[in-house]
Order: sequence, then structure tokens, then C-alpha cells
Amino acid sequence: MEKESSIKISLRLIFLYLFIIVFGTCLCAFIYSLYSLCTNLVAGEKLPFFSTHYFMNGIFKFLPFVVILSGLFMCFYLIRHPMKSGLPVMTYGALYMAAWIFLMPLNFSYLQKFAKDEKASAQPVVENLLSEGYFRQGESGNIFYFTDVTRDNLGDGVCINMVSPDKNVYTFSGVDLRTANFSGDEFSDVLIQETVEMPKTMSVLAHWFSTFMNIAGQAFSGGFFAWLCFASISLALVSVVGMTRLSRWRLKNALWVVVASLGIIVLNVLIYTQSFFEPVSAFLEGAVSKIPQVKNPLVVLVNFVIFIVFFIIGLVSYGKFRKKSRDEEMDPYGQEFA
Repeated sequence: MEKESSIKISLRLIFLYLFIIVFGTCLCAFIYSLYSLCTNLVAGEKLPFFSTHYFMNGIFKFLPFVVILSGLFMCFYLIRHPMKSGLPVMTYGALYMAAWIFLMPLNFSYLQKFAKDEKASAQPVVENLLSEGYFRQGESGNIFYFTDVTRDNLGDGVCINMVSPDKNVYTFSGVDLRTANFSGDEFSDVLIQETVEMPKTMSVLAHWFSTFMNIAGQAFSGGFFAWLCFASISLALVSVVGMTRLSRWRLKNALWVVVASLGIIVLNVLIYTQSFFEPVSAFLEGAVSKIPQVKNPLVVLVNFVIFIVFFIIGLVSYGKFRKKSRDEEMDPYGQEFA
């Protein structure tokens, strides 16, 4: 395969990085704003198309996700385009680390300020009234149909008793809908939740990302050194570029990059949240007690070791790749006609 100029690949990487950061963050923020608007919606209401409040909140919440995603996409681009030198890899590393050094702290600074401003200007919660003319399933499994809902959120209507064997139907009046639990876990209306709720897999991923963001926010609030120790994950994540030349199969290399990145994030979250790492963490904290600036030394050690291992793997695999490429240039037919 003909190799492109390393300078050309590096310039394209810069444009790809900027596009992912800007477009990806805006797209995630827009999706987040729509989802948030749906949580306040009840059946029969018109969905507002846009909310500046939720959109800005989404930008600050999802920029870290997009930064991590930008590293993956740049790795995919490097897998797709063979290089003549290490310049594209250095460009990738500089862009990715710049995001962690400048963008991430700035993002969490604005996120905290946004949260404080939101709390200071919080308005009384407006209670959403459930709409009439829809069947809804209650907590007990019974089916309710509301013919009238008052401003005090009291409902009249018909109930189908799904618990009894004969499924008898009865009318009700003045039921307090605030205690009847016709809303979802985070939705104002269970009907909306059934329609737009995230699939189980997405819900698990969202939970892990939320945990990661909480850890990052706490580290940022803990001061410069606490944030620096947490940000050591960026060294481990940037080093996954060493997996881009493990195999001649591009799809296999892309899979290695994804698995390695997910593994690094999961491992860091587990170290911060799971108790079975505490004995090792306590031992290391005692060993570096003379350096109080080091917060959670186990995280720093693990990320640094991963960085070294992947860096060595990258050097070895790139050396083999270069050697095989030179052999093919000298003998373009390989062993086929030997």
C-alpha cells in the first residue's frame, strides 16, 4: 500500500481532532438536552425542540467523553493510514495531552461554576400534571385510565384490577397522583419512560461514565495534585496508540485499541471505588508518605506502568512493521514467486 506523507497525515489529524471536539460535543449536548426535556414531558404534551440550559449543561458533562473518544478516532485514523515516520504519532500525542492539560481542567472549572449558578438561581419545582385520556400501569400492576386531572394533581377515572382473577373494573375519584407513583425513576410520566428510556447496555455505560465524571470532579475539587494524579489516566490512554500496529489486520488493531481504552477506564474507576484495592493503596500511601502531594499512588503507578508497557509494545510493533514494509518494497511479490 502506498504511504501518504507524514506531514499530510498530521495536518489531517489536527482537523479531525478539532472536528471531533466541536461537532462531537455539540451533538452529545443536543442529544442530552432532548433526553432531559423528555424526562419532564407527560403524554400528550408537545416536546420543546431545544433548551439552552440543558444544552450548556450537556456540553460541560460530555466534553470529557468526547476528548476520550477523540483519542480513539485518531488511533483509527492512524490504523487506516500507514506512516513514513513517527510525526503523526507525536501529533496525536500532543493533541490528546493538550486536551487533558487545558480543556479538561477548564471544563470542570466551568462545570462547577455552572452548578453553583444553577443552584443559586434555582426556581421552585413546577409539578407536572399527568394528562387525561391515556392508560397507565400503576406500581401494583393495575391499569388506570384518567378522565379528569385537577390542578392539585388529583385524578378521577377507571381502574382495571389486573391482580384479581376476574380482572374487575371499578371507578375512582380524587386519587392523589403524587403518591400513586405514575412517573418513572427519572421521568414525569411512565408512558414517556417506556418510549425513550435507554436500553440496559446504554444504561450501564451511562452509569460507568457518570461514576467516572464524579471521580474526576472530586479530584478536581481536591486541588492541583489530586487532579494531576487522576489525570495520569491520560498517559495510559494516550499509549494505546502502541496497539495500532500489532497486526496486519486493521480491524483487529482497532479492536485492541477499543478494548485497551475501556480496560484502562474501568480499572481506574475500580481502583477509586472498590474496597479490595484498599490494602494495596494503603501500603503505597505509606511508602510515599514523605511526598504528601501524591494522592492515590496506586492509580499513578498503574497508569504509569500501562504507559511504559504499551509504549514498548508500540516501539517493537512499529519496528517490525517498518522492517516488513521495507522487505515488501524490495520484493513486492513477497514469497509468492520465490
